[in-house]
This record gives sequence, structure tokens and C-alpha cells, in this order.
Amino acid sequence: TGLYNRHYFERRLGEEISRAHRAGDSVSLALFIVANDAANGPLLRLTEALRERTRKADILARTGPDEVGV
Repeated sequence: TGLYNRHYFERRLGEEISRAHRAGDSVSLALFIVANDAANGPLLRLTEALRERTRKADILARTGPDEVGV
């Protein structure tokens, strides 16, 4: 998928929560789970769709075998 891994995602999420708290901002988190991901096809299509619809500053990561976090 070419996405960041869970470890990086969790570290960055903590950093973003701290930054938002200091600035009085909010943070959004979305987790997508692809059920029965045969041969990664649906997961790859989801990844491409998210890449097309998110900002460069957003973090996309594979958070599990069949999960993507934004």
C-alpha cells in the first residue's frame, strides 16, 4: 500500500493531539476496516481513494492487516 505503519501513526497521533490541545484545536481520526480482504484488492482501492481525497498534511497509515487510519 505504500502507507506509513502503525507505530509511526500512533506516534504522530500523539503529537497531533498534544499540538491541538496547546492550540485549542480539535483532531479528527478515521479508521477504515476492510472485511475479508482477499488479495489486498479492496484495501488497495481504499488506499488510493483516500490518497485522492486527503490533504498532504493528513497522515495515512496501515494500522492493521485490514485497517487504514487517517
